[in-house]
Amino acid sequence: MRRGRRVGRLVFAARVLAWLPLGLALVIVASRERPDDPFALEPPGPWMVRIPLAEQDETALGLTQSGNQPATVRVEFFSPAGQPPPRGWPLALILPGGGWSSGDPLRFRAAVNPLRARELAVGLVALTPGRIDRPAWPRRLAEGRAVLRWVRERSVRVEVGAGDSADLPLFDPARVAVLGFGTGGHLAVFLGAEAGRLEPDTRPNAVVAFAPPVDLTPQAIGPTGPPLEPLLGRHASLEARMDASPLGRLNAESAPLLLIHGGEDRHVPPDQTARLEARARELGVRVERIVIPRGRHGLGVVWGTDDFSGRIRDFLELNAAYH
Repeated sequence: MRRGRRVGRLVFAARVLAWLPLGLALVIVASRERPDDPFALEPPGPWMVRIPLAEQDETALGLTQSGNQPATVRVEFFSPAGQPPPRGWPLALILPGGGWSSGDPLRFRAAVNPLRARELAVGLVALTPGRIDRPAWPRRLAEGRAVLRWVRERSVRVEVGAGDSADLPLFDPARVAVLGFGTGGHLAVFLGAEAGRLEPDTRPNAVVAFAPPVDLTPQAIGPTGPPLEPLLGRHASLEARMDASPLGRLNAESAPLLLIHGGEDRHVPPDQTARLEARARELGVRVERIVIPRGRHGLGVVWGTDDFSGRIRDFLELNAAYH
């Protein structure tokens, strides 16, 4: 019996040793950065900064700080290769989706390299996750304003770490776009819609929104739309829903809009962006809308259908004079 066990152990060890080289080879291959891997981020970048919320935004929006530390929002910046142009890199600030319950931009890194290939600097904004007991609105609006203000004020040099400094890509203050995916698009459109009512340093020059929910009333959002509890809390009133709907905030001075939506999106009905486009045209706001046939909801489906980085760059350049 003992001899049989010993033989069995030897056979098992021999099998492990036989498979070990193959396992090591697979680990080595998996650890290499493949050029077609959208998550394989090449240098330069990222630089992570924490941007404090402005006191005037917290006061105006009725927000309160937790503890003695000022509230901050985290942003990772990535620049194209080479030296920035004289005016600085145009900048695309990505606002993540996630049903308002997530503020982690990690899933949206797939958009970074295609945008950098078009000579756009990219900022991945980490928004405050929303919960039923701590809704994300209107704090997310304050975070968006803070990032735009910071970019315009610190377009040349920022502090990186304690006592260290680095020349980040020069951000051209006349070419700053906000990109939002899903519920991140809700904030992007809201920032652009409010542009005519905001101070110049918190106005985006252009808004690019992928499948944004823009009308949060029960009839418009529908039963399959993103749940509103993380954004507005439980039992949000109709007044609160309307107040947080960017469709009703659009005005003649709103920022230009590039809207991209899947024609078969069951999560955010395409009618949301169709109505936003119609309202923008009625007000004289520059707007473009792209409908992806058979497109559904989600970054992978939308971004994988076409490379929209060129369209985004062209749209931003076209509207660089907006202020």
